[in-house]
Amino acid sequence: MSKEVFNKVVEQYGAQTTRSMFGGIGFFHCDVMYALYSRSHIYLRGTQPFESQLQALGCQKFKHVKKTTVATVNYYDISAFLLDNIDLAKALIDGTMQAVIEEEDNRRSVYNQRLRDLLNLQLTTERMLKKVGISDVSTFFHVGAVAAFVRITEFYGHKTDIRLLWKLAAAQEGIYWELLEETRKQALLNEYEQRVYV
Repeated sequence: MSKEVFNKVVEQYGAQTTRSMFGGIGFFHCDVMYALYSRSHIYLRGTQPFESQLQALGCQKFKHVKKTTVATVNYYDISAFLLDNIDLAKALIDGTMQAVIEEEDNRRSVYNQRLRDLLNLQLTTERMLKKVGISDVSTFFHVGAVAAFVRITEFYGHKTDIRLLWKLAAAQEGIYWELLEETRKQALLNEYEQRVYV
């Protein structure tokens, strides 16, 4: 039921796309994921300033159970509000959608950012990238995630944590690395292995 109500609320924002995410369905607007449908629950992305409000309302974060770990991401369960307090749900969704549109505008100007400011990256990653000749965001996007990871492994050794590849790819896609599907991870790994071992 909550999925149908959610679809009605978000149709006013125009073009929406969906993708398989975390064994559920990810909802995207302007190529940015803003909601997740999983196990009959709707989870809304925790964007500022609404994340603190979602926490204060007692909304639970989405937990994706993997084979050996549990990934908790900033998506909050708003299913109860869709059924019991539609006005509040609409306000939260509207605020999140505005933040998503703003995020897309910021992403378009991503080349003005530092590498460490990209999602999933940090100062350590920025330093690694700079050591292998990738000194700015424009170069990072031009080189690509896999080629950047190849350079890093050639410089730092092939025992570099493979999760760095996921983080680089997710940074370019504008999503949290934990959101990368296993099929996407495998495709990235295959591309990396072809570049290194062929």
